[in-house]
Amino acid sequence: FYKVEDARVVVIPHGPLSLSFPKKASLEMKDPLFFYLGRLEAKKNLGVLLDAFKLVQKKYSTARLVLAGREGYGWSSLEEKASKQKGAEVVGFLPETAVAELYQSSTAFIFPSLEDGFGFPLLQAFQAGCPVVCSDLPVLHEVGGDSVLYADAHDAKAFAKHMIKLIEEPESAAVLTLKGKKRLEHFSWEKAAKTLAEEFYSS
Repeated sequence: FYKVEDARVVVIPHGPLSLSFPKKASLEMKDPLFFYLGRLEAKKNLGVLLDAFKLVQKKYSTARLVLAGREGYGWSSLEEKASKQKGAEVVGFLPETAVAELYQSSTAFIFPSLEDGFGFPLLQAFQAGCPVVCSDLPVLHEVGGDSVLYADAHDAKAFAKHMIKLIEEPESAAVLTLKGKKRLEHFSWEKAAKTLAEEFYSS
């Protein structure tokens, strides 16, 4: 946009927004549980997530979906759809302890965003050992690498397919958990600060 030469641009990834995780999840979930955390707004693509969850429920009727976060632009048009979806629960803003428990107790963290600046929740899910399914955005590829399952942001069936896969294939979920922990090593505030200092003082 500013027509700056590529050589002058340095991308410095953030570190994770740390949560305090209990050693063992206190929420014991026998049924599949899917979790979304972020602003409840149109650009987060929650309509597609609700459609995907509806498809999951055709096979797993006791599955649950928790949507957490503050309300944002466009949520009013989705609120009724969410309230009518069996098994879906909109919980609004949650304290960090509740967020940590949900990450640890969930079958997967689902992040269907249409636009994103970074994707902090992916790193939190990695910290918690929670498998991730997210939209196929370049920025989320930069964060997730090969440690998450990607779906076309407009394809509810693709999201549902991944969600069902993680219910039915615990071994696949375990592989993603290990990959997520490894991927997390690429991100830290210490690395971000060091890179920023090096670039600043070398310019």
